[in-house]
Amino acid sequence: SNASSVKNRMSIKLERSYYASLCWFGLKQIGFGGEAGENNRAELAALLTAHVGGIGFQQPIACGPFLKLIYQIPASINPKNPEELALVFSECQELIATGSLEGFTDRWPKLTRYWDQWYYPQQLSSLLKPLVENKAAVMEAMQLWENYMREIWPDYEELYQEKLKDYPFEEYQDKINSLNLLERWKTEFGVEYPYSEFRVVICPETPTLACDLGPEKIVAGSRYDLANLENAVAHQLGVRYPALNRIAEAPATKLLMNSDFEGMVKLIETEVCVRKLNILPQIGNDGFVTAQGLQSWVNWRVKIEPDSTFEDSLPALYQQAKDAGLL
Repeated sequence: SNASSVKNRMSIKLERSYYASLCWFGLKQIGFGGEAGENNRAELAALLTAHVGGIGFQQPIACGPFLKLIYQIPASINPKNPEELALVFSECQELIATGSLEGFTDRWPKLTRYWDQWYYPQQLSSLLKPLVENKAAVMEAMQLWENYMREIWPDYEELYQEKLKDYPFEEYQDKINSLNLLERWKTEFGVEYPYSEFRVVICPETPTLACDLGPEKIVAGSRYDLANLENAVAHQLGVRYPALNRIAEAPATKLLMNSDFEGMVKLIETEVCVRKLNILPQIGNDGFVTAQGLQSWVNWRVKIEPDSTFEDSLPALYQQAKDAGLL
């Protein structure tokens, strides 16, 4: 069929996103970026902490729903100039006001074509709940952030180009595509990759190896070598095969997803860490296992032989994890 021939030709793309880097650069300048920045904006740092520090946006490293709002969502749209950035932020405000992504999906239909699958109801409401509960402060903080980004937008350009000028985009892209990850994950999970592309934004500012930007996009730090990048791409692709929106709707797993979303995500992450060794046996010490505290989960999982495909075996796996004292 035509759909599967498009899938077979699909390749993983390494690309740039100015905003993703600008945002991390800005976070580091105020001490929110996980590394010592200039920290010459104590007033801005204090204001942002006062508004949204309570929901994770603070020193030493910002995280949580406000970060998603000003980093992941805008960077997945990848605005080309400060004017487009202003449009993105007005849609972010609309999202908080209405609880709907329609502003984004109407304005950027191609870029958001998988958002319904990614931000399915449970996911979207868990993102929005803390933002809506702190609506006035969040709106203030968003305006401060937008002004800050617009102010530093022109000055960062030269530094950005300089930091990426020697990055081997094509060489790494070819090497990653030669691993045949899409086919191999399909074999592991018995399901198709749910999207028509996978894009890896290479960022010279982020201290983290990899982070989601959206359904078919991740950010990876340019400071990491090829082996780390291969692990990051393999991992972030793998977690997309057991599609959370499908698991959230399936009768057998719907209740579990509603009652213990975090536990279910841990099961999926564990499964990916275990099966990834079939695909990249050379990983050795896996940073994804350490970062998520999954070593005891992985040790438990390798001893079990599930009797059906992963998604079908989830309720039984969940029970076994519970019996093993992991949940």
